[in-house]
Amino acid sequence: MDIAGVLFLLFASVGIFFTANWIGGKAIEIGYEQLSFYDDTEESPLVDRVFKIGFPCALMLVLAALLYGLNMPRFTKSLWLVVPMTALIRIFYNFCLSRLGLIDWRSLLVNATLSTALAYVIYVRFGSDRIAIFSCLIEAHSRTKCG
Repeated sequence: MDIAGVLFLLFASVGIFFTANWIGGKAIEIGYEQLSFYDDTEESPLVDRVFKIGFPCALMLVLAALLYGLNMPRFTKSLWLVVPMTALIRIFYNFCLSRLGLIDWRSLLVNATLSTALAYVIYVRFGSDRIAIFSCLIEAHSRTKCG
């Protein structure tokens, strides 16, 4: 992978991190959990877990479709790496804000591991193949029009 590819992955990871945090901030009422100094229990742990695992993967898939649509397939190589990089950016961001003590490390590691595994499966199945990703999108679109 060339330097442009590495820089793109880094830029995309930062974008996914801030997009997930922004959307998560809007989704607090449905159970998204944010860092807090108070020892609150999660009201909707399933919603929180699904969001934190699935949302970066969904953004990765949207990014792959966008890159293929813009005829920039070279940037989809190893695109799944944006998901673990997003977890590392989360740690770095919290380090910079002196909030490492607020992180639930077990939860972060579980989320990062499951999210990375899911991202890799999605990448292998859909994201690394232009035909697969667009045929799935076309099939999904035709189902909504017909049904």
